[in-house]
Amino acid sequence: MQIHAEYTLYGHFFYLKHLLGGVEKLRFFLDQDSGMRAACLAAFQPEMASRRADAFYVRIAKEMTIAEKRAYCAHGNYRKMARSVDVTPVSKYERTGKGCVLSDGLRGL
Repeated sequence: MQIHAEYTLYGHFFYLKHLLGGVEKLRFFLDQDSGMRAACLAAFQPEMASRRADAFYVRIAKEMTIAEKRAYCAHGNYRKMARSVDVTPVSKYERTGKGCVLSDGLRGL
């Protein structure tokens, strides 16, 4: 049996909602994939509307090799790694407040 990738994404996010129902605050950092965004928003829309959950697109400098990333971390050079990270709110609920502060804060490093 084969299952379409989007169904798997939706299933995982709704299962996460079931598992994490009692958690006070959720924060998702998602790869820039529209299917993942849609699944996350479908499962957690009420939590995002009430500011109990946030979701962000994250893009990391993929041109760096694993050895380069490990070297930056080993030498404590997190600022250069942070400059290569881009965090963008994925819905209108994160466009104000902490989401933009986090995004702007990472870009300013």
